[in-house]
Amino acid sequence: MFLPSRQSGITALGEYLMGPGPNGMAFLPQSRPAADAEEWDYLEFIHEVGLPAPEDRPRALSGLVTDWQRQFGLHVTKDRVAAAFRDNWTSMVSHTPLNERDTALGMALAHRPRAAVTLTDLVHVLLSPRRTSRASLDEFIANLSIGGFPIGARWQDGGADAGLICMVCLSDHLGGVESRRSRIFAVTTGAALPGPVHLEQASGPGVDIEAGPVRTTRRHLLASIVAHEFGHAMGLGDEYGDDAGTSLPDGSSTNPVEPNLQAKVVIAPPPHGPDPPAFDTAKIKWLWPRITSAGVLTAPLDASNISDTDIHVPLRKGHSRRFAKDDIVRFRQWPDLLPGEMGLFADQFFRVTTVEGDAARIVPVQVTDQSNATTDTPMAGFDSHGRLLIRSRPPGPTA
Repeated sequence: MFLPSRQSGITALGEYLMGPGPNGMAFLPQSRPAADAEEWDYLEFIHEVGLPAPEDRPRALSGLVTDWQRQFGLHVTKDRVAAAFRDNWTSMVSHTPLNERDTALGMALAHRPRAAVTLTDLVHVLLSPRRTSRASLDEFIANLSIGGFPIGARWQDGGADAGLICMVCLSDHLGGVESRRSRIFAVTTGAALPGPVHLEQASGPGVDIEAGPVRTTRRHLLASIVAHEFGHAMGLGDEYGDDAGTSLPDGSSTNPVEPNLQAKVVIAPPPHGPDPPAFDTAKIKWLWPRITSAGVLTAPLDASNISDTDIHVPLRKGHSRRFAKDDIVRFRQWPDLLPGEMGLFADQFFRVTTVEGDAARIVPVQVTDQSNATTDTPMAGFDSHGRLLIRSRPPGPTA
């Protein structure tokens, strides 16, 4: 069953500062100060101790520092905070509580400093632990049905679409995130970076959020964010870096976790002299043109999979649906990140002859350069033991 939310939009967590005008509200993006910093700016100050309460304004800095050290640690010192305290911090006393939205799935934007389990930046859209949990979401999903037909099992653990739950959230802010921990990915309908939001006075304490209607947002941007976060859900990493190709988002330089990432220095050594770097294309590990489908083997192939007529390839549940008769396929080791020149029989292609249950049957083929034409290779002439039955670690090669 589907239940409507009592309110529209999603909660915007974090710390905020009220300014002039009915919509004068701004995010305050806090950043963690360096451990050896001698002085903190006011945003770093807020990150460490939070915003002031009204009763803090008349207090002396020395007394506040004593309280902060007791609560947050001895790294909060008078020398580090004095300038920010004098110039900015006490003027922040006008910050105002922002009410949470009463929505069915409890999604929220960003985090509350010193309250969140893990610190995130302001574009993150996550399940709010103050309103919901993954266990509650699982219960909701288990009861989803259309016309009495249960469909929720598809998105539960072990289901065909597990981990592919997309939360589309009404918000004026641009955001998206894929959460392995929550096994969801979320996007917002808004197009604005952190800045003012629409507010209205609440009947009780605080102020309420009013998000603009979906028709005022950029739909093509929403589609691109959905595609981006869906890629993360499928195991791909962000193709960000330092513009020099020397580091990757996960901090590695030569062995990234995600299978689509590779540092430039691996395929193009630093140039010497005025000449541009020479790329070694053989070391590009994902140099496969026109990939349209992929499936994961349940185990490495062994002699029992080989017959005189074809090769039997067992695939994980549901993966065989991605293939059809006469598809041309090849194998790749994953998640063991081998260099491109060490790919599994990288020059060998196969043709799918039949798809049956959770398996496919294939035969080796000979390809023609600069052409899509292939010619079946008789199994008698295929060196299966030397080229196919190799040692590999679970989950084995992918087709």
